[in-house]
Amino acid sequence: MRTNNIQLWKEFVDDNSWPLTTLNSNGVDCLAVACIYGSPLIVREVCFRGLDMNKKYFDDVEYTPLHLCAEKMEQGYQWLECYRLLKEFGADDTVKSKDGEFPWDLVPDDKKEKLHGMIDNGGESTYLYYPLIKKNP
Repeated sequence: MRTNNIQLWKEFVDDNSWPLTTLNSNGVDCLAVACIYGSPLIVREVCFRGLDMNKKYFDDVEYTPLHLCAEKMEQGYQWLECYRLLKEFGADDTVKSKDGEFPWDLVPDDKKEKLHGMIDNGGESTYLYYPLIKKNP
């Protein structure tokens, strides 16, 4: 029995009813939506399934998922966790936006130290609610 939207999402993805690359009416896939809305659980699932973490979205800005998370960080810590997960799974933070901005340039100054500590902490989450999936060697 389904207990939450994450479980429902996983059922759709697992049986290919909703491929990861499906675009919504704005032309973005589930990774972009998860980054925009700050959903670490979906970001983790999508990264684990191998979706392109360096894809650029929105022609006017050409933001990667890291840019999308960085831009929203002032709204809450779930975006820090999304950013950390993307980095842990190999997202490239040297990709520039259309305006030449790196994702780190968009991180609010008051969040940079916390995020830096999360990333430098060996990839370990500071959130007990969002445990890291250990990748197979």
